[in-house]
Amino acid sequence: MAQSISQEAIGATGLPGATAASRHAGATTSGAPTTGTFAVGDFIVDQSGSMYVCTVAGTPGTWVALRNATALQGTAVSATAPTSNQVLQYNGTAWTPTTFSGGAPGTTVQSYITSNVTVAKNTNTNITSISLTAGTWLINAQAEANTAGYNGYSTWLWIGPTSASTTSAYSLGVTAIGSNDNYGSIWVNYSITLATTTTVYLNCRNDATGGVTIVANDVFTNIPNVSGLTAVRTA
Repeated sequence: MAQSISQEAIGATGLPGATAASRHAGATTSGAPTTGTFAVGDFIVDQSGSMYVCTVAGTPGTWVALRNATALQGTAVSATAPTSNQVLQYNGTAWTPTTFSGGAPGTTVQSYITSNVTVAKNTNTNITSISLTAGTWLINAQAEANTAGYNGYSTWLWIGPTSASTTSAYSLGVTAIGSNDNYGSIWVNYSITLATTTTVYLNCRNDATGGVTIVANDVFTNIPNVSGLTAVRTA
């Protein structure tokens, strides 16, 4: 007649130097137990071959995957399975899967004008803006300026934290529209690390007699998205 063995019967009493209570509490199909009451030191083996240990008693308690328990400077890693695009974040006790605030690296934020913006002579003018969360971003600004016959003048384009202001420009570009041209293109790139959510502005100024028009679509081919901002999160 077969005999049953209780959890207590297979609980290890430990050798000298390792006498803390520990019980093999059984097995699961996959992952740590989600029901039942367990004590600190209980451990299980799931059917995929992973082992988990209970680090905080409870129902079902807090479980840590043994294969990852000391992977990050000896700090426990949560047994909770991550979802797509999550990262490991330290919560003061363990590393846990966390959704990246403001988007994971590779997140893109864009704003391109859909109608032309008129920029009067010697007037700081906002073209468009984007809101970026805390993190490191690579920002690209571009614009196509049409002087409508007032050639031989310069147009400035810059990225900054304030609308239509040069007091805190991150980066600036300039194009001098030649005497035989009516248009010019400007590009500005800048990498910035933000501590909090920040609005980034694309501003413009020119010294043409009749001002300039920042166009939404290319003057000759009517291609859209020629003037605006693109930011890609890098960290």
